[in-house]
Amino acid sequence: MFEHCLLAGFGLKFVNFISIKTDPMKRAILSFTLLSILGFVACNRINSVSSDTSIDKPKKDFAEPPQIDLINARWVLRELNGKPVKAASDLYIHFSDKVTVNGFLGCNKFNGKYASDGADIKIGPLMSTKMMCEEAALEDQFSSALQNANSYSTDDKFLYLKNDDGVLAKLEAIYL
Repeated sequence: MFEHCLLAGFGLKFVNFISIKTDPMKRAILSFTLLSILGFVACNRINSVSSDTSIDKPKKDFAEPPQIDLINARWVLRELNGKPVKAASDLYIHFSDKVTVNGFLGCNKFNGKYASDGADIKIGPLMSTKMMCEEAALEDQFSSALQNANSYSTDDKFLYLKNDDGVLAKLEAIYL
């Protein structure tokens, strides 16, 4: 306990200096008392500082990324049936609440219902406008992929709509 108490040695020298002319009994009592007080004060102070094992956690100075869920994003189509999508404008689906979807197929807008339970999902039936489009084949493929999906998964940035054969569509989150 006293190995950290460097002040104890200084206390002994101080006692010897002031008690040169006192009798040996008084000197012993005075030395013991002074050393005890100095040792107690010095060691308690050192032990209280060294026994503090709390570690201050650094403060985060960055924003936490949003938690991925279906509702907080517009999901823009990036791949369809394993192939990159190149379209004049973004094709997307937006899960507006816990049961409703809407989106853009490339030329026509759509809306409908969906249900999800864990990783299972059912999208549709979907209703869409019926304008004539140059990208009608892409619209049909995207609409079909949405309605044929029976499960999904997400990672840091993407939503993967799947069926028993694999990934039908890869969509990127654009946060609203």
